[in-house]
Amino acid sequence: TATPAPTSTAWSATPDDHHSLQRLLSSFQSANIDNPIDVILLMENLLKRVINAHSGDDLLSLPPDLYGGSLGIALFQAICYADGFTDEPPQGAIRVFSDAINYCRTMPDGLLHGSLGALWSLAFLWRNEVIDVPCDIMRLARETVGSNSRYFYDSPFRYRSSSPLYPFGVAMMPLWSDEDTVSRYDWEEQIILRLCDCEKILCQNLPGIHDCRSLSASMLHSIAAFCQMASRRRIFPFKADELLMHICGRHCAAAGSDALVLSLMTGRKSLPGLAPGESPVSFLDYAGLLSVIYEQPELFEAAMRLFPIDDMAYDNNLPVGIGLGILNCMKK
Repeated sequence: TATPAPTSTAWSATPDDHHSLQRLLSSFQSANIDNPIDVILLMENLLKRVINAHSGDDLLSLPPDLYGGSLGIALFQAICYADGFTDEPPQGAIRVFSDAINYCRTMPDGLLHGSLGALWSLAFLWRNEVIDVPCDIMRLARETVGSNSRYFYDSPFRYRSSSPLYPFGVAMMPLWSDEDTVSRYDWEEQIILRLCDCEKILCQNLPGIHDCRSLSASMLHSIAAFCQMASRRRIFPFKADELLMHICGRHCAAAGSDALVLSLMTGRKSLPGLAPGESPVSFLDYAGLLSVIYEQPELFEAAMRLFPIDDMAYDNNLPVGIGLGILNCMKK
Protein backbone atom coordinates (compact mmCIF):
# COMPACT_ATOMS: atom_id res chain seq x y z
CA THR A 1 0.00 0.00 0.00
CA ALA A 2 1.39 3.36 -1.00
CA THR A 3 2.16 5.79 1.80
CA PRO A 4 0.01 8.92 1.57
CA ALA A 5 1.82 12.17 0.88
CA PRO A 6 2.69 14.06 4.09
CA THR A 7 0.23 16.69 5.18
CA SER A 8 1.50 20.13 4.17
CA THR A 9 1.59 23.11 6.45
CA ALA A 10 -1.63 25.08 6.08
CA TRP A 11 -1.07 28.07 3.84
CA SER A 12 -1.60 31.66 4.88
CA ALA A 13 -1.21 34.50 2.44
CA THR A 14 1.95 36.63 2.26
CA PRO A 15 1.98 40.27 1.14
CA ASP A 16 2.85 39.18 -2.41
CA ASP A 17 -0.10 36.79 -2.41
CA HIS A 18 -2.36 39.60 -1.24
CA HIS A 19 -1.17 41.65 -4.21
CA SER A 20 -1.97 38.81 -6.62
CA LEU A 21 -5.39 38.28 -5.11
CA GLN A 22 -6.08 42.01 -5.20
CA ARG A 23 -5.83 41.84 -9.01
CA LEU A 24 -8.75 39.43 -9.01
CA LEU A 25 -11.17 41.79 -7.28
CA SER A 26 -12.76 43.18 -10.42
CA SER A 27 -13.45 39.64 -11.62
CA PHE A 28 -14.55 37.99 -8.41
CA GLN A 29 -16.70 40.74 -6.89
CA SER A 30 -19.92 39.18 -5.64
CA ALA A 31 -23.15 41.12 -5.61
CA ASN A 32 -23.62 40.48 -1.91
CA ILE A 33 -20.06 41.37 -0.88
CA ASP A 34 -19.26 45.09 -0.77
CA ASN A 35 -15.92 45.11 1.04
CA PRO A 36 -12.92 44.26 -1.19
CA ILE A 37 -11.02 42.93 1.82
CA ASP A 38 -13.79 40.38 2.34
CA VAL A 39 -13.34 39.18 -1.25
CA ILE A 40 -9.59 38.73 -0.72
CA LEU A 41 -10.18 36.80 2.47
CA LEU A 42 -12.72 34.57 0.76
CA MET A 43 -10.32 33.80 -2.08
CA GLU A 44 -7.55 33.02 0.40
CA ASN A 45 -9.97 30.81 2.26
CA LEU A 46 -10.98 28.92 -0.88
CA LEU A 47 -7.40 28.25 -1.95
CA LYS A 48 -6.34 27.22 1.54
CA ARG A 49 -9.26 24.81 1.83
CA VAL A 50 -8.48 23.20 -1.52
CA ILE A 51 -4.85 22.75 -0.44
CA ASN A 52 -5.77 21.25 2.92
CA ALA A 53 -8.51 19.04 1.48
CA HIS A 54 -6.05 17.27 -0.84
CA SER A 55 -2.75 17.42 1.06
CA GLY A 56 -3.12 13.87 2.36
CA ASP A 57 -4.68 12.18 -0.68
CA ASP A 58 -3.32 8.74 -1.54
CA LEU A 59 -2.83 9.51 -5.20
CA LEU A 60 -1.69 6.05 -6.22
CA SER A 61 -5.08 4.65 -5.24
CA LEU A 62 -6.86 6.93 -7.76
CA PRO A 63 -7.17 6.53 -11.53
CA PRO A 64 -4.43 8.48 -13.35
CA ASP A 65 -6.86 10.97 -14.89
CA LEU A 66 -6.32 14.68 -15.40
CA TYR A 67 -9.93 15.41 -14.48
CA GLY A 68 -11.05 13.82 -11.23
CA GLY A 69 -7.96 11.62 -10.84
CA SER A 70 -4.42 11.55 -9.55
CA LEU A 71 -2.87 13.60 -12.37
CA GLY A 72 -5.13 16.57 -11.67
CA ILE A 73 -4.43 16.51 -7.92
CA ALA A 74 -0.69 15.98 -8.51
CA LEU A 75 -0.66 18.93 -10.92
CA PHE A 76 -2.29 21.17 -8.31
CA GLN A 77 0.07 20.03 -5.55
CA ALA A 78 3.14 20.50 -7.75
CA ILE A 79 2.14 24.06 -8.68
CA CYS A 80 1.33 24.94 -5.06
CA TYR A 81 4.74 23.72 -3.92
CA ALA A 82 6.59 25.46 -6.78
CA ASP A 83 4.78 28.73 -6.06
CA GLY A 84 5.47 28.57 -2.32
CA PHE A 85 1.96 27.85 -1.07
CA THR A 86 3.05 24.63 0.66
CA ASP A 87 6.27 23.84 2.51
CA GLU A 88 6.57 20.08 2.17
CA PRO A 89 7.49 18.49 -1.19
CA PRO A 90 4.38 16.65 -2.45
CA GLN A 91 5.67 13.08 -2.37
CA GLY A 92 2.47 11.65 -3.87
CA ALA A 93 2.67 14.05 -6.80
CA ILE A 94 6.33 13.18 -7.34
CA ARG A 95 5.43 9.50 -7.58
CA VAL A 96 2.57 10.23 -10.00
CA PHE A 97 4.73 12.27 -12.36
CA SER A 98 7.53 9.73 -12.21
CA ASP A 99 5.00 7.36 -13.81
CA ALA A 100 3.53 9.91 -16.22
CA ILE A 101 5.69 8.76 -19.15
CA ASN A 102 4.27 5.26 -18.71
CA TYR A 103 0.75 6.74 -18.57
CA CYS A 104 1.38 8.33 -21.98
CA ARG A 105 1.98 4.86 -23.39
CA THR A 106 -0.55 2.77 -21.48
CA MET A 107 -3.62 4.91 -20.81
CA PRO A 108 -6.65 4.98 -23.13
CA ASP A 109 -6.97 7.69 -25.75
CA GLY A 110 -8.17 11.12 -24.68
CA LEU A 111 -7.32 14.27 -22.77
CA LEU A 112 -9.25 14.50 -19.52
CA HIS A 113 -9.15 10.74 -18.90
CA GLY A 114 -6.42 9.55 -21.24
CA SER A 115 -2.81 9.57 -22.38
CA LEU A 116 -2.92 13.02 -23.96
CA GLY A 117 -3.74 14.38 -20.50
CA ALA A 118 -0.57 12.80 -19.12
CA LEU A 119 1.43 14.30 -22.00
CA TRP A 120 -0.14 17.72 -21.50
CA SER A 121 0.58 17.73 -17.76
CA LEU A 122 4.27 16.91 -18.32
CA ALA A 123 4.54 19.62 -20.98
CA PHE A 124 2.71 22.17 -18.82
CA LEU A 125 4.94 21.62 -15.78
CA TRP A 126 8.06 21.73 -17.96
CA ARG A 127 7.05 24.96 -19.71
CA ASN A 128 6.25 26.54 -16.35
CA GLU A 129 9.64 25.45 -14.96
CA VAL A 130 8.14 23.25 -12.27
CA ILE A 131 10.02 20.16 -13.52
CA ASP A 132 13.08 19.61 -15.70
CA VAL A 133 12.51 18.72 -19.33
CA PRO A 134 11.42 15.06 -19.52
CA CYS A 135 13.77 12.82 -21.46
CA ASP A 136 12.92 12.71 -25.20
CA ILE A 137 9.74 14.72 -24.62
CA MET A 138 9.17 15.41 -28.33
CA ARG A 139 9.59 11.75 -29.24
CA LEU A 140 7.12 10.86 -26.51
CA ALA A 141 4.73 13.54 -27.83
CA ARG A 142 4.81 12.16 -31.36
CA GLU A 143 4.23 8.63 -30.09
CA THR A 144 1.30 9.70 -27.90
CA VAL A 145 -0.37 11.84 -30.58
CA GLY A 146 0.18 9.03 -33.08
CA SER A 147 -1.35 6.37 -30.84
CA ASN A 148 -4.38 8.60 -30.23
CA SER A 149 -4.76 9.01 -34.01
CA ARG A 150 -4.73 5.32 -34.99
CA TYR A 151 -8.49 5.01 -34.73
CA PHE A 152 -9.16 7.35 -37.68
CA TYR A 153 -6.13 7.01 -39.95
CA ASP A 154 -8.37 6.07 -42.89
CA SER A 155 -11.31 8.28 -41.93
CA PRO A 156 -12.20 11.46 -43.86
CA PHE A 157 -12.78 13.16 -40.49
CA ARG A 158 -9.78 12.86 -38.21
CA TYR A 159 -11.34 12.72 -34.78
CA ARG A 160 -13.13 10.21 -32.60
CA SER A 161 -16.83 11.07 -32.60
CA SER A 162 -17.31 9.48 -29.18
CA SER A 163 -14.71 11.80 -27.60
CA PRO A 164 -16.24 14.70 -25.66
CA LEU A 165 -13.36 17.04 -26.59
CA TYR A 166 -11.11 17.59 -29.58
CA PRO A 167 -7.94 16.76 -27.64
CA PHE A 168 -5.05 17.21 -30.05
CA GLY A 169 -4.69 20.96 -30.44
CA VAL A 170 -4.72 21.99 -26.79
CA ALA A 171 -2.53 19.00 -25.82
CA MET A 172 0.06 19.79 -28.49
CA MET A 173 0.35 23.53 -27.85
CA PRO A 174 2.51 23.52 -24.68
CA LEU A 175 5.18 21.60 -26.63
CA TRP A 176 5.52 24.34 -29.27
CA SER A 177 8.38 26.81 -28.92
CA ASP A 178 9.41 29.85 -30.94
CA GLU A 179 13.02 28.68 -31.30
CA ASP A 180 14.35 28.59 -34.85
CA THR A 181 14.85 24.82 -35.00
CA VAL A 182 13.83 21.96 -37.25
CA SER A 183 11.88 20.42 -34.36
CA ARG A 184 9.85 23.61 -33.94
CA TYR A 185 8.82 23.77 -37.59
CA ASP A 186 8.05 20.06 -37.75
CA TRP A 187 5.76 20.34 -34.73
CA GLU A 188 4.21 23.54 -36.08
CA GLU A 189 3.36 21.71 -39.31
CA GLN A 190 1.56 19.05 -37.29
CA ILE A 191 -0.44 21.75 -35.51
CA ILE A 192 -1.41 23.33 -38.85
CA LEU A 193 -2.59 19.96 -40.12
CA ARG A 194 -4.81 19.66 -37.04
CA LEU A 195 -6.30 23.09 -37.77
CA CYS A 196 -7.16 21.83 -41.26
CA ASP A 197 -8.75 18.74 -39.70
CA CYS A 198 -10.85 21.04 -37.50
CA GLU A 199 -12.03 22.97 -40.55
CA LYS A 200 -13.39 19.75 -42.04
CA ILE A 201 -14.99 18.75 -38.75
CA LEU A 202 -16.71 22.13 -38.42
CA CYS A 203 -17.73 22.80 -42.01
CA GLN A 204 -18.24 19.56 -43.96
CA ASN A 205 -20.97 16.94 -43.93
CA LEU A 206 -20.88 13.34 -45.06
CA PRO A 207 -24.31 11.66 -44.94
CA GLY A 208 -24.40 8.76 -42.53
CA ILE A 209 -20.89 9.47 -41.23
CA HIS A 210 -20.56 13.05 -40.07
CA ASP A 211 -22.97 15.93 -39.47
CA CYS A 212 -21.14 19.15 -38.64
CA ARG A 213 -24.38 20.69 -37.34
CA SER A 214 -24.66 18.17 -34.51
CA LEU A 215 -21.27 18.73 -32.88
CA SER A 216 -21.40 18.82 -29.10
CA ALA A 217 -20.72 21.97 -27.09
CA SER A 218 -17.62 20.32 -25.63
CA MET A 219 -16.23 19.60 -29.10
CA LEU A 220 -16.90 23.20 -30.11
CA HIS A 221 -15.27 24.84 -27.08
CA SER A 222 -12.19 22.59 -27.27
CA ILE A 223 -11.71 23.51 -30.96
CA ALA A 224 -12.32 27.18 -30.11
CA ALA A 225 -9.60 27.03 -27.45
CA PHE A 226 -7.22 25.38 -29.92
CA CYS A 227 -7.88 28.15 -32.46
CA GLN A 228 -7.33 30.87 -29.86
CA MET A 229 -4.03 29.32 -28.77
CA ALA A 230 -2.84 28.97 -32.37
CA SER A 231 -3.80 32.56 -33.16
CA ARG A 232 -1.90 33.93 -30.15
CA ARG A 233 1.22 32.06 -31.30
CA ARG A 234 0.75 33.23 -34.90
CA ILE A 235 0.41 29.65 -36.16
CA PHE A 236 -1.72 29.88 -39.33
CA PRO A 237 -3.60 32.78 -37.66
CA PHE A 238 -5.84 33.50 -40.64
CA LYS A 239 -7.31 30.00 -40.53
CA ALA A 240 -7.47 29.92 -36.72
CA ASP A 241 -9.36 33.22 -36.58
CA GLU A 242 -11.70 32.12 -39.39
CA LEU A 243 -12.62 28.93 -37.55
CA LEU A 244 -13.10 30.80 -34.30
CA MET A 245 -15.52 33.22 -35.96
CA HIS A 246 -17.39 30.24 -37.36
CA ILE A 247 -17.74 28.74 -33.87
CA CYS A 248 -18.87 32.06 -32.40
CA GLY A 249 -21.67 32.10 -34.96
CA ARG A 250 -22.90 28.62 -34.09
CA HIS A 251 -26.02 28.19 -31.98
CA CYS A 252 -25.99 25.61 -29.18
CA ALA A 253 -29.36 25.23 -27.51
CA ALA A 254 -28.35 22.59 -24.95
CA ALA A 255 -28.01 23.27 -21.23
CA GLY A 256 -25.18 22.04 -19.06
CA SER A 257 -21.56 22.76 -18.13
CA ASP A 258 -20.15 22.44 -21.64
CA ALA A 259 -22.78 24.72 -23.17
CA LEU A 260 -22.07 27.26 -20.44
CA VAL A 261 -18.29 27.05 -21.03
CA LEU A 262 -18.85 27.56 -24.76
CA SER A 263 -21.08 30.58 -24.12
CA LEU A 264 -18.54 32.17 -21.75
CA MET A 265 -15.68 31.59 -24.19
CA THR A 266 -17.52 33.08 -27.15
CA GLY A 267 -18.95 36.07 -25.27
CA ARG A 268 -22.62 35.23 -25.61
CA LYS A 269 -25.00 37.37 -23.62
CA SER A 270 -27.64 34.67 -23.20
CA LEU A 271 -26.19 31.97 -20.96
CA PRO A 272 -27.62 28.45 -20.56
CA GLY A 273 -28.18 27.00 -17.13
CA LEU A 274 -26.58 23.96 -15.57
CA ALA A 275 -28.10 20.58 -16.34
CA PRO A 276 -30.05 18.65 -13.66
CA GLY A 277 -27.59 17.04 -11.27
CA GLU A 278 -24.85 19.59 -11.92
CA SER A 279 -23.83 21.89 -9.08
CA PRO A 280 -21.99 25.22 -9.10
CA VAL A 281 -19.02 23.56 -7.36
CA SER A 282 -18.77 20.79 -9.98
CA PHE A 283 -19.02 23.37 -12.77
CA LEU A 284 -16.29 25.54 -11.25
CA ASP A 285 -14.11 22.46 -10.83
CA TYR A 286 -14.51 21.75 -14.55
CA ALA A 287 -14.09 25.38 -15.61
CA GLY A 288 -11.02 25.81 -13.41
CA LEU A 289 -9.20 22.88 -15.03
CA LEU A 290 -10.22 23.96 -18.53
CA SER A 291 -9.02 27.51 -17.85
CA VAL A 292 -5.53 26.09 -17.28
CA ILE A 293 -5.58 23.71 -20.26
CA TYR A 294 -7.03 26.40 -22.53
CA GLU A 295 -4.68 29.13 -21.21
CA GLN A 296 -7.71 31.27 -20.39
CA PRO A 297 -7.81 32.54 -16.79
CA GLU A 298 -10.66 34.80 -17.91
CA LEU A 299 -12.81 31.69 -18.37
CA PHE A 300 -12.58 30.89 -14.66
CA GLU A 301 -13.06 34.54 -13.74
CA ALA A 302 -16.26 34.62 -15.80
CA ALA A 303 -17.43 31.34 -14.23
CA MET A 304 -16.83 32.68 -10.73
CA ARG A 305 -18.93 35.75 -11.48
CA LEU A 306 -21.95 33.50 -12.06
CA PHE A 307 -21.97 32.00 -8.57
CA PRO A 308 -21.54 33.67 -5.14
CA ILE A 309 -18.11 32.69 -3.87
CA ASP A 310 -19.14 33.08 -0.24
CA ASP A 311 -21.46 30.09 -0.66
CA MET A 312 -18.36 27.88 -1.03
CA ALA A 313 -16.17 29.52 1.57
CA TYR A 314 -16.81 26.89 4.22
CA ASP A 315 -16.87 23.76 2.06
CA ASN A 316 -14.10 21.46 3.27
CA ASN A 317 -14.16 19.20 0.20
CA LEU A 318 -13.55 21.63 -2.64
CA PRO A 319 -12.18 19.95 -5.79
CA VAL A 320 -8.75 20.83 -7.18
CA GLY A 321 -10.14 22.46 -10.32
CA ILE A 322 -11.20 25.46 -8.23
CA GLY A 323 -7.70 25.72 -6.81
CA LEU A 324 -6.16 25.43 -10.27
CA GLY A 325 -8.46 28.17 -11.53
CA ILE A 326 -7.48 30.52 -8.70
CA LEU A 327 -3.76 29.82 -9.20
CA ASN A 328 -4.12 30.40 -12.93
CA CYS A 329 -5.77 33.77 -12.37
CA MET A 330 -3.02 34.80 -9.95
CA LYS A 331 -0.43 34.25 -12.70
CA LYS A 332 -2.09 36.70 -15.12
